[in-house]
Amino acid sequence: MKSIPLLALAPILALSAVMAGTVEPSVGPFPYQSSWRISSARGHGTMFPVQKLTNGTIFMTAKHVVLGIGPNMVAFHPDFGIIRTGIRVVKKHPHLDIATIFVPVVDKRIRSVLVGQTPKLGDRCTVVAYPGPGHRRITEGNICGQKRMSAQIVGGSSGGPVFDETGRLIGVVRAVDVRNMGFAQIQIAWMGYYVEIDKKIMAFMLRG
Repeated sequence: MKSIPLLALAPILALSAVMAGTVEPSVGPFPYQSSWRISSARGHGTMFPVQKLTNGTIFMTAKHVVLGIGPNMVAFHPDFGIIRTGIRVVKKHPHLDIATIFVPVVDKRIRSVLVGQTPKLGDRCTVVAYPGPGHRRITEGNICGQKRMSAQIVGGSSGGPVFDETGRLIGVVRAVDVRNMGFAQIQIAWMGYYVEIDKKIMAFMLRG
């Protein structure tokens, strides 16, 4: 068994995404409207807002997402449409699989996420991501190991926020467990890995 970044698994797990369907709760303590889809012809992932500026918004995602989709990035949100120009990578963490992206979108409806406390084993968590074109998926699970969670995630979820029960950010989706089965790679029990985010890491990523 091994963990593989989800962006790379998007074609492999396409069937899983279809089978999983789309979950869209009508209410909830977490800001599920905040997640956006980031994509190019090479693939796609998820991002979410972390800082509002006068001329745009800073989003966070997984570093392997921006490396995988390349410079020609397109942002999408069902409430704001498609943004094709002015998107750029701001910062890549030197050690962690996280990065920030500038998108020239300014709107009072955009809500920056707030950072929560370090999660404990067994704590509930919620993942908000875009595993398929235009389809936001929200799943719940538990923290079940060191930077591991049982929330169901599939290809394209890379870079999605992981929230605690109060709707505060505790991590960023990084990878999923798979096992080689002959010619195919089979996802194991939807087990996912995340990069843990605390206030110190967030401050570093937002520092110029």
